[in-house]
Parts: sequence; structure tokens; C-alpha cells
Amino acid sequence: MSSLDSIREVRIALTVERFDQAVEFYRDRLRLPVVEQWQTAEGNGVILALGPHTTLELFDATQADFVDRMEVGRRVSGPVRLALSVQDAEAVAGAFEQAGAQLLSQPKKMPWGDYNARVETPDGMQVTIYQAATAEHNM
Repeated sequence: MSSLDSIREVRIALTVERFDQAVEFYRDRLRLPVVEQWQTAEGNGVILALGPHTTLELFDATQADFVDRMEVGRRVSGPVRLALSVQDAEAVAGAFEQAGAQLLSQPKKMPWGDYNARVETPDGMQVTIYQAATAEHNM
């Protein structure tokens, strides 16, 4: 069994220039259900449900910068990033690296409690691999 068999959720993370307009479109016009939303000094974000195991995460530029700094130490991602919820962030990050992705950061605890790693695939896609704070973790 591959460590990728344990992917619990696929999240499409978009950094948008007009955050309020994007939220209004996806949440209000398309009526995607809100899973979580926040407004903090670090930025604004909202997670919307797309299906049973798929979400859309909208960030303003300030929030995207904050997440990049926490995961990698500097601003590195573009307007689209994937995030995969997994049982074992270390094993999945290792599987990505063995397959040819560049490891940008080892799994580490984030201020919000999750363990996140960041990789870049050979085609340039940034992928956050995260182990939710509620999952068992032996780091």
C-alpha cells in the first residue's frame, strides 16, 4: 500500500487579489458551504466544501504570505497550490521526494496545530502535505 493511499482530503488553495469578490462568488452565488473562515492580522481565508473529500480554500495575499512563511520561511507559492490531508505527513512528503519532487520544508508544527510539509513537483506545482492536529502524530 502506498503512503498516498491515505489521502483524506484534497484542498485546492487559491490566492486571490479580490478576496471579498471571490468569497461572494463561491460562497454566495455558487452556494458552496463554508467549512471554516477567519479574519486575522495574518490575513483572511475561507474553506468551502466542494464534495465529500475536496475543499476550496481562498486566501488573500497577506494570508498566503503568512502560510508560505510558516511552511517554507519565505513567499514561494503562486496563485494555485494543492494541499493534501494525510495520516503521516513525513511518509507522504518522503514519497513525493522519492518520486522527484523537491522538498521545500520538512513536516513541522504550524501555529494552528497541524503538521505541514511543502514540496514542489517537477512541473512547478506547490503541494502542502498536512497532517491535521486531530490525527495521531509521533513527531
